Amino acid sequence: MNKLPDYWDGVIERLIGAINGHDDLFVLQTYHDKYLHGPYVQGIREYGNMLSIEATSNRFLEPPIGEHGREVMLFLGWSPPNDSDSPNYSQLLSRTEWTSFEVAALLAQSLHFAYGLDEDTHFELATKMGVG
Repeated sequence: MNKLPDYWDGVIERLIGAINGHDDLFVLQTYHDKYLHGPYVQGIREYGNMLSIEATSNRFLEPPIGEHGREVMLFLGWSPPNDSDSPNYSQLLSRTEWTSFEVAALLAQSLHFAYGLDEDTHFELATKMGVG
């Protein structure tokens, strides 16, 4: 996979802060002219030092990502959406095996390479305590 452009560095730093923070949940919502309802990524702390992460599926995305974007998500290790477990792409990551940087980079790579977000994207990061 190609390297992320430098304009993602600030987003990765913000995600690292959210991952390392004391809140149980973080959501990074994106805004871009190419989407009516833009993609988001989110994470929630789970028991046993695990982090559950999700990324928007076509169910919540307008317009939907195409075949290439779906293939990128699978290549990056995301489980595909399904009605029984998660309506979004999802992964359950061990915090002992994944650094905060690696998690943040995975989320940024997904937004850039699968959803096609670029330097014209605006981001809103929210966190919440007491969700898990």
